[in-house]
Amino acid sequence: MISDNELILRARNGDDRALRELVERYMSFSREKAKGYTSSGLEYDDIVQEGMIGFLSAFHSYDPEKSASFRTYAGVCMDHRIISAINAACGKKHIPSSSIVSIDDAEAQSADVAADPEKMFFLKARTAEILSRIDSDLSDFEKKVFHLFFSGHSYEEIAAMTSSTLKSVDNAMQRVRKKLR
Repeated sequence: MISDNELILRARNGDDRALRELVERYMSFSREKAKGYTSSGLEYDDIVQEGMIGFLSAFHSYDPEKSASFRTYAGVCMDHRIISAINAACGKKHIPSSSIVSIDDAEAQSADVAADPEKMFFLKARTAEILSRIDSDLSDFEKKVFHLFFSGHSYEEIAAMTSSTLKSVDNAMQRVRKKLR
């Protein structure tokens, strides 16, 4: 059996089988963790998925030079992600159900926006407002990391492109999330 650290190294070097093996290992770990949060109000499958998002975050930011094993580090990241999702879900319980939009309704609204010039105008204005906020609230480094991340680059790629550490990229993305909330 190959160690987690070896699989991480291989996966970061582009070995899809190694990444698949890690995902399979940690899917069962995520399922185990999810059992402890089933009374939280979230669906079991949603909790498992949040755990796997935490796993992916751990995969991207893990430094084998540190003293914690990957399993310990991933477990903490998974717990934090699950707890954040539960807290966010609990905060949304007070939203009136009349303001919740189903996927089907969202698709219909998208078609309405395209057909209605007034709605399109307001959508463009809102988009311009968001872009202006990104431009004014984020530092140059945060903007660069933000754009690279949403262009589909991994944290490792962004770190290499910006000549910075993986941790500084992760920190920048955390600041971006806080500033744009």
